[in-house]
Amino acid sequence: MVKFFKREIPDFNGKGEKQYRYQVRSMGNCDLTDIARRMAHRHSKYNDVAMEGLMTDVIDEVATALSEGFSVSLGKLGTFSLKLGMKQSAKDKREGLSKAQQSATEPNARSVCVRGINYKPDKNFITHLNVNCKLQREEHGIVEIKQSPYTLEERIKLAVDYLHQHSIMRTHNYAELCGLSKSTASRELREIVGRKKSPITKSGSRAALIYFLKPEKN
Repeated sequence: MVKFFKREIPDFNGKGEKQYRYQVRSMGNCDLTDIARRMAHRHSKYNDVAMEGLMTDVIDEVATALSEGFSVSLGKLGTFSLKLGMKQSAKDKREGLSKAQQSATEPNARSVCVRGINYKPDKNFITHLNVNCKLQREEHGIVEIKQSPYTLEERIKLAVDYLHQHSIMRTHNYAELCGLSKSTASRELREIVGRKKSPITKSGSRAALIYFLKPEKN
């Protein structure tokens, strides 16, 4: 039985109406070893190790085919293809330039790289999931967005004051300061840094992402 709940999402269209989406309650992660064990249980002539080795070979061949410019279709699973993007220079990272700003200011200085994978599931795979997935809604399964008691400008000032005291700030620091969820804080910080006259910039990515004040111009 797969449990799901209702989560409030930000009001991107500016109508002031609450919007929601349904989200599956995660039961954890099945890694390659787990899937290999499940498959070995179904096909007794292969043990766990042999099955994992076979799956690893498939993954390597998919990566090779993609790197040669092919899209890859794996039966009912669906089709995979490369997603391209632009590399970010060390200078851009220091200055906190957005991808759009990079392309506009130095289009010839960027180099294209692989930024991810496009995945299009086969329609029969979706049908199979719908047939086999038994859904159950959680009791009291509505998660509301955590509202900050401060305005955006007040939140920016809180961040600037914090940075004057601590030099660097992480997403969870901003979330705690402003009374926001971590996901909302992360999205808002991206918007703040992207402002032309923002006093805050950033460096790093993911777990190593930090925010700091822009150096004052002489």
